[in-house]
Amino acid sequence: MGFIFFNCSSLTEIIIPSSVNTIKKGAFAGCNAVSEITIPDGITSLPEIAFYNCNSLITINLPNSLISIGETTFGNCVSLTNFDIPNTITSIGAQAFFQCTSLNEVSIPESVTSIGDRAFYNCSVLSKLNLNITTPLTINSDVFEFVSIDTATLKVPPSSISNYTNADVWKNFGTIISL
Repeated sequence: MGFIFFNCSSLTEIIIPSSVNTIKKGAFAGCNAVSEITIPDGITSLPEIAFYNCNSLITINLPNSLISIGETTFGNCVSLTNFDIPNTITSIGAQAFFQCTSLNEVSIPESVTSIGDRAFYNCSVLSKLNLNITTPLTINSDVFEFVSIDTATLKVPPSSISNYTNADVWKNFGTIISL
């Protein structure tokens, strides 16, 4: 069942019990007062719009079992300031962080093999991207649409700097330096 706590404006914290093994589409979308979410081990994917429009969300505790972040999962979570993607994630869905307008820093591990269209659309203050991936991923130019990547810093493995300075989209970051 999706949208189970949809628009539950009095909910301030979400601790999902370990007996839960699936989160459905839109389960917590619109929970404006939620500032912290803890997701238990066993959950392997965060579905479409699961936490969309959780405007007060600051802290997200993710499990090591997580493999994918779905489309618009954290879209419009305007209080998120940084996000460390676990090293078990292989895919970041389209618009996963759509309009997270306070998101300043993101760390992406080597396990990620795909980043969907507009994943960081209008993350207007994104200024630091720590990308621990040796070979630049092929991404569409709209992944960072409405992000001033020309003034942002991209940190990559030391042996990969030249690869990133020559790779489409990645080469547009203002500064590319070693992790």
